[in-house]
Amino acid sequence: MNSSNQPSSVPSPKALRTQLMGLGEDERKVIAGMVVLMMKEPEKVRDREWILEAYTHISAQALEMGDERLEQLKELVRQRRDLVLNASFGLFFRVAQDAAELGGTPTLAQATVMAMAYFTDGPSPSFEPVDERG
Repeated sequence: MNSSNQPSSVPSPKALRTQLMGLGEDERKVIAGMVVLMMKEPEKVRDREWILEAYTHISAQALEMGDERLEQLKELVRQRRDLVLNASFGLFFRVAQDAAELGGTPTLAQATVMAMAYFTDGPSPSFEPVDERG
């Protein structure tokens, strides 16, 4: 993850946890999926078309797309989009800042664990740097 593209106002860990815990389960599922995808392909994070396509796809998966949930999908995609995407970006940049403060670059698995820790009231996320010499 590249932290050099971070916005100037990365949410504090406490504010981010409060925001995430205040969202519904479906929204949290989409945010988790978005952040993992963003960490996998950070070079695409600024591509609006890619973000919106990924958001729609992950929303459909999170709601286990079926006719009975079509209205929920429409609401999540249209009416909750900004809220969910802003939270996704906040989490993405928060993890990047956390990693930078810990002095290294986490693997995707480590970064994912760090991100998912924000969905709980648990301890602040961290990772053990990988020894690149060995």
